[in-house]
Amino acid sequence: MSVCMEYMVPPIKLCTNGHNICSKCTGSIQRCPTCRSKFSVVRNVALEIIARKLKYPCANRQSGCLELFSIEHVAKHNAVCVYGKIKCPLHLRKKCSWNGLKNDLKEHAKAAHSKHFREVSTFRCSQLSWCLGILYCFDELFTCYLEKRNGSGVRIAAVWLKLDSSPLASWVESNS
Repeated sequence: MSVCMEYMVPPIKLCTNGHNICSKCTGSIQRCPTCRSKFSVVRNVALEIIARKLKYPCANRQSGCLELFSIEHVAKHNAVCVYGKIKCPLHLRKKCSWNGLKNDLKEHAKAAHSKHFREVSTFRCSQLSWCLGILYCFDELFTCYLEKRNGSGVRIAAVWLKLDSSPLASWVESNS
C-alpha cells in the first residue's frame, strides 16, 4: 500500500476518521494509509478551495526551475519546462540513448551527432545533405527529415523543438 506523494488536487476525499486523500490514490488503495479505516464518499471542499488558491512549484525545481503555478496550470508547464528531461530526437533512427535537460540538447547534438547537426543563421534546403538530423536556426532547434523526390523537388518535414512550449510540427515543400 503506497500513496503517490504528488500534490493533493481536487477532488480530495476523506476516510471515515477524517484523514485526507487525493482521488488518484483512493482508486489504487482500499484503506486509509494513516489509520487503515475505509474511505467515505465525503469530499473535503474546504481543502479543495485552499488547493485551488495555492501556487505550486514546478516538478523540475531541483533542476533549476523556480516558477510557481496554480493547480490548473502546473501540469501543463511541467510538460514543456526547459528544465525537464527529454530523449534525444534521434533516439529511434540513430539508436541514441541520451536523456537529458532540454537546455542541453543543442550541445548534445553537436557532440554526439556532428554529422547530423547543422547550426545556421538562415535556412535553405541546399544546406541539408542528410536525411535525418537536428538543425539549429533562428535560436531554435528543429528535427528535420529530408526526402528527395525523383526529379520533382525536395520535401522537408521539420518539427520545432521549442524549448519553452509544446512542439509545433510544420511541413515545408521546396522545388529546389
